Amino acid sequence: MTHQQLPFVPAAELAGLLAGSFQDISAKVASALREESHNLFGGRSVQVLGVFPDNVVILSDDGGVARIRYESSAAGAIYFLGTEHLPVTVVTEKNVRRYVQKEARTAADLFIRGLTAQANEKVAALAPLVDAANVISDGELLQSMQESRADRPWKMLIDSRKDRVSALVESASLPAPLSPKFTKLYDGSTKPSELPHYKTLVQDDVEHLLGRLAAVESQASAALQTVREVREQAVQEGGEEAITSLESFVTDLLADVSQVKEFVVEATAEFGQVDRIAKVFDSIASEVASFEVAGAFAAKLAARLN
Repeated sequence: MTHQQLPFVPAAELAGLLAGSFQDISAKVASALREESHNLFGGRSVQVLGVFPDNVVILSDDGGVARIRYESSAAGAIYFLGTEHLPVTVVTEKNVRRYVQKEARTAADLFIRGLTAQANEKVAALAPLVDAANVISDGELLQSMQESRADRPWKMLIDSRKDRVSALVESASLPAPLSPKFTKLYDGSTKPSELPHYKTLVQDDVEHLLGRLAAVESQASAALQTVREVREQAVQEGGEEAITSLESFVTDLLADVSQVKEFVVEATAEFGQVDRIAKVFDSIASEVASFEVAGAFAAKLAARLN
């Protein structure tokens, strides 16, 4: 049997006692927000962060923060009059990792400066977020990998010299380009019970992709070795700028293709599930042709140095 904690004011009397109080208005505003959630937020749920005499600050489940003006009618009904979206930092599943990293660096700086109490407060606030920060979605992982490879020098060089590149690699026997092909495995079109049937197919395609990346890696590595072997002679003959540009191009190509190959190997080993591995394949497949063109270009240029 549950016992009422004593002393207490009966609910009927308490309602009259608190009528018009801050607590009463706050409860009415929260109730009105729930009733108006469809009109105000498209059905999204919201969290009340603060209630003020003429406005309420809310956080919606999509990570938006807003201030909503309201007024009370003579009968006590709440009417919402306008919404102002606020540029406030909101920690979500998408950015919790970056937030924790940033705050951890701040805490470390406070420790170094001897501000132990403030540092401990930071660490205590971060503790509940650590597990969430360690969970990275497939989309975040793939996006992070793509962002880390943005504006690679080798890509910019290939794009800026398309005609010369095409003419030089025209005689190279490049394989047919790869394309994303497994969307149906991770967009909900395929039933979970059917996914195991695709396991061998996906694994074979991933191995094929890795083999083609490894071939480019081998081309770039050999080209870089050749460039470094003839560098001294090229410099003596007045070709320092050209040989430096070529070395930079091949070095960047080698680093990038090795990074991507390593990412595919590690991601497929970690993910395990067929649909997630398929997403890795699709995220890289369309880039293989660019790697192969660049690898053939590097090999042709290196061959001319001998």
